[in-house]
Amino acid sequence: MQLKEKEWQKSLTQMPSKKPVYLFYGEEDFLIDCEIEKLKASLKPFLCESIDGEREDAETAVIEGIRTPPMFGSSKLMLVKNLKNGDSMIDSIKEMADSVGLIFIAEKVDKRSKFFKFISSIGEV
Repeated sequence: MQLKEKEWQKSLTQMPSKKPVYLFYGEEDFLIDCEIEKLKASLKPFLCESIDGEREDAETAVIEGIRTPPMFGSSKLMLVKNLKNGDSMIDSIKEMADSVGLIFIAEKVDKRSKFFKFISSIGEV
């Protein structure tokens, strides 16, 4: 979700609906961080895991995180920053448990990519 100041102010009054996957993108880091904190507060995950998408094994780490259920039947939220290509994760995301949520954060996205189109269809961009 590319945020601009007016949209951000409007979104402060709205509580987000629960989606399995969120994608935030843009150059406004502060606004994105505020939206993520608001989302965390509404979802109240038991565990919040952060993954740097620039790591060599980032996609593997995300897939393992998706497949690993949260402890004690609670919820888990995974934050993935600057992922280069997520096409290999699509099948894992389709099979993701309801107790796991994903938030992808990027400065720029390719709206023509298979991954972007998939995220747009099941989540919120």
